[in-house]
Amino acid sequence: MVNAGCWTHARRYFVKAEDTSPRAAMEMLVFIAQLYKIEKEHKHSTVEERFAARQKESKPIIEKKISHG
Repeated sequence: MVNAGCWTHARRYFVKAEDTSPRAAMEMLVFIAQLYKIEKEHKHSTVEERFAARQKESKPIIEKKISHG
């Protein structure tokens, strides 16, 4: 498995942004929480199972966010 990025590092910037842009920050924090939930549900899965779950569950969430903002 190759890690492509870390939502934890990105999330930190949205937590910091809560003071200056609370609505946008909260929207992104909710979005990231959805991805965290999927990861937690598949924490004990094999690498292959986690990849499949990410493709099936996480990918549509990310694509929707990217295409609709």
